[in-house]
Amino acid sequence: MNMISPTEQERIAVHEAGHVVCSYLLGGTVIRVTLGKVGVEVYAQETENTCASSHCEFEKPIFSEMKDVEEYRFKLYQFWKNMLCQLYSGYIAEVVVYQEFPNEGHVGDFQKTEEFIPYYMATLNPEPIQYSSQQEQAHKNWLLQQTRDLLNAPKNRYAILELAQVLLKRKHLEGVEATEIIRAALEPPI
Repeated sequence: MNMISPTEQERIAVHEAGHVVCSYLLGGTVIRVTLGKVGVEVYAQETENTCASSHCEFEKPIFSEMKDVEEYRFKLYQFWKNMLCQLYSGYIAEVVVYQEFPNEGHVGDFQKTEEFIPYYMATLNPEPIQYSSQQEQAHKNWLLQQTRDLLNAPKNRYAILELAQVLLKRKHLEGVEATEIIRAALEPPI
């Protein structure tokens, strides 16, 4: 991150903190968050353009563990909804913190949403149907708004800023450390 200005580093930290805080709030597990490269053995999608990454996971439902098909479909819907909100959350974190739409840094996240959106759309109806691009776009807009509503809450925005500040200083946080910072930021002062 040596060639990136301090202002750009701060925006990147806010972006990655947005992913992590969103995942935490949606019940995901934070694995790590890093400013800079971590290596392809840690982050397989890393390229020469990678300047930061976060790794969070949501538990994917297993059909055999469900009581019935409807329960499975609902949990699968929640899984894909959470995954998509988490992908949008870096972009949205920049929007809620800086009150402007970012020009760059979210293309990879948005490309992943294009891969995942068909799985999400398939959970909406038990019958295999083809959704129009307008219907898909309406759902994407709804997911973006859900993510914005979640991250725009003052305490959640504060958690993003706190995590970003620590990330700027430390450059790498393991999931447990990031989770502790988020929890501390979300707890009301005594």
